[in-house]
Amino acid sequence: VWQEGFKTGDAYKTQEAYWLKQLEGELPVLDLPADHVRPPVRSFAGDKVSFMLDQEVTSGLHKLARENGSTLYMVLLAAYTAFLSRLSGQEDIIVGSPI
Repeated sequence: VWQEGFKTGDAYKTQEAYWLKQLEGELPVLDLPADHVRPPVRSFAGDKVSFMLDQEVTSGLHKLARENGSTLYMVLLAAYTAFLSRLSGQEDIIVGSPI
């Protein structure tokens, strides 16, 4: 209910206009190193990798989030984006996230 109410307000419209302006035009394509040649026809088929973090790492991530007034999701998203940047050598990384 809160989110639906927020989406009809002025703050949401202002934020939406900002991001539409920031993301207009040609968007950077993430160029990750591959261990094989890409096929001639692009596929958007994906997969998933599951793993577990131990209690010490999990506690550290929660502490980092608290210390920065953030959520665990934001900390993990920042780490993921930094990882992609380092792996690709690119500074502009766009990661989509549903709201």
